[in-house]
Amino acid sequence: MPRIAANGAVISDDSQWYYTGFQWKPLVDDAAGKPGWEETADAGKLAKPDSSSAGKKLAALVSDHGSLQAAERAAGEAEAGGLKQKLVTYKNTEEFQAEAPRMMAAGWRIQGQSAGNDHTTAGRVGAGIVVGGVLTGGVGALVGGALGAASKKKGQVQVTWERD
Repeated sequence: MPRIAANGAVISDDSQWYYTGFQWKPLVDDAAGKPGWEETADAGKLAKPDSSSAGKKLAALVSDHGSLQAAERAAGEAEAGGLKQKLVTYKNTEEFQAEAPRMMAAGWRIQGQSAGNDHTTAGRVGAGIVVGGVLTGGVGALVGGALGAASKKKGQVQVTWERD
């Protein structure tokens, strides 16, 4: 199973390759055989647009520091600035659920979480009144307003992430 390094690079299970988003590139000079299809599929789920550049930086740090552990320590300090805790606000639960595996793979854990309430917006009620009024007249405006009020906007999710 691939994992995310401290600087955001996606690295193979054997810690010899990094994933660019399209292919595996060697992280160390004497890298063994490339990871298989299953690990590549898992890496694709973890990869972000900047994973390739993070992998290149990590490969350079590995050659400078001599080991992956020392390189990750240097990369983590440089990228995170020693960041131990951060607050992230997600638009909805689905966005949080999509990001959570990436954060956990990068070594973050949830310290606290709060979800906002679903709420009705004036824009939805107004749009329902206008559409209902234009299409069917007065009664349609009332029905459209009621339908607009019934449609709720999902609340935001606020998560406090923490790591050692």
